[in-house]
Amino acid sequence: MFTHFGTSLSGRALARCFLQRSAFPVSALFAAVHFLKGSEWEPTIVTWTSGFQSIGDAFAGFGDPIMVMAAFATLFLIGCILGDARVLTRSLWLPIGLHAGWIFASGTFSWLARGQMVALPWIGKNLLVGIIPLGLAAVTWILMRLWLKHDRASKI
Repeated sequence: MFTHFGTSLSGRALARCFLQRSAFPVSALFAAVHFLKGSEWEPTIVTWTSGFQSIGDAFAGFGDPIMVMAAFATLFLIGCILGDARVLTRSLWLPIGLHAGWIFASGTFSWLARGQMVALPWIGKNLLVGIIPLGLAAVTWILMRLWLKHDRASKI
């Protein structure tokens, strides 16, 4: 659980500190960064060129273009939702909470499904791929905006 919260904090801090000018470039960067993975390869002998092997392995997540585009669409929408939450609340707490909740839900789904359920185009092996995850993200955005509208109306 602490990993989910730490991931949320670091991701939102990056977006807030460096790239807060426009939602689209930030959302695209948010989506692209999620495809970078650490290398599972551990060199037996570390040389001056070992890092280049790790860099090449980090981009292995871009190998399947169809899956990349499917996950990119969901991640881009999530980036837009987090940016909208930040702008509407003028705070990072809602985006951090949303991001942590989505990571927790994705991890729980992956643990329960164990990658056995793939029914493309509806749902993939995780909650980033498919029409259903994209729809769930859109529903989250609608619910967030309705909640914020209701919350602001109750303060008047």
